[in-house]
Amino acid sequence: MRKGGLYLAIGDSITWTIPAETNPNGNNLYASRVRKAIGSNYSPVRHLNKGIGGAVAAGIVINLPWLSRLNPDLVTIGVGMNDCAGGATTTASYKTDLITIIDAFRLRNPNVHIILCTPSQTSDANRTPYIQSFRDAMAEVSVSKSTGLARFETAFTSGEVATYCPDGVHPTSAGHQKLFDVLWPEVQKGTWLQKLG
Repeated sequence: MRKGGLYLAIGDSITWTIPAETNPNGNNLYASRVRKAIGSNYSPVRHLNKGIGGAVAAGIVINLPWLSRLNPDLVTIGVGMNDCAGGATTTASYKTDLITIIDAFRLRNPNVHIILCTPSQTSDANRTPYIQSFRDAMAEVSVSKSTGLARFETAFTSGEVATYCPDGVHPTSAGHQKLFDVLWPEVQKGTWLQKLG
């Protein structure tokens, strides 16, 4: 265990951006809130946000050779919103990619705490017909690979999308707080937190 530990957030644009808002240094993102909460409740950690706009699970697989070398103690994986768009990706290939990602991090660090973050609520017509099957696929992988699971779709209701995601996809600062509220209990299940220092 490195002193301080490392939290790596990977995913799509929901992981790294808040559109049309002042977001100095990304401090309002759900992942940044996790970093701050770990520091406040346990001990400061290093944090890398490697969310990429438009990212899909297959794209993260391509980047695994360098991502896994970071050897993090905590990894949150938030992809699926783009994988489901238009039904272009199958849930079978999505699941295979998630398993590949999980296995790569565990090869480096068998004790890494991995949390899968399901796609949140959306009003985008290109995604709504497909998104639940991708949430279900991610949950199945979580069970089969014994990872944490943050059900981001429970952070707010479909009727609240206009409030927390005005563009139908990307959460506001208040929306990121809602995502954090779902994710934080899963983060606290990590035994690595007790070894910080």
